[in-house]
Amino acid sequence: EMLISCRAFRGRLYFGTHPYGRLLVLPVVPTGTFESAPCPLAQAGTYRLWWRAGLPPGTSLRFQVRCAPTEEALVTTPYAGPEGDVHAYFDEPGRSFPVPAGSVLQYRACLTTTDPALSPYLKQVTITRD
Repeated sequence: EMLISCRAFRGRLYFGTHPYGRLLVLPVVPTGTFESAPCPLAQAGTYRLWWRAGLPPGTSLRFQVRCAPTEEALVTTPYAGPEGDVHAYFDEPGRSFPVPAGSVLQYRACLTTTDPALSPYLKQVTITRD
């Protein structure tokens, strides 16, 4: 069937078909996360987290990173912000963070919206070594 309409109303998405079609109602969540694949980094040093994103009004995007000696150890390692604080986030691209030698790195993007009709979107993430 052909999709005729899609509307946001009171925090939910409504998809409809016409005539005499079905109505599909989906909840809209105000927050979501995206976790990267683990990335081995052989060299110790200071790294920087860069990103490009679309941020419509009422939306935001922030990041945390974690490093561990192995991929298996990542599972129990908490995500943290630039200073290693688990309650802090990278709010601006280009912030630096230390990485020990032989680490596996993973980042988490946290996306939020206050408008159920709008969502932030991530275009690109880059991690560079100083």
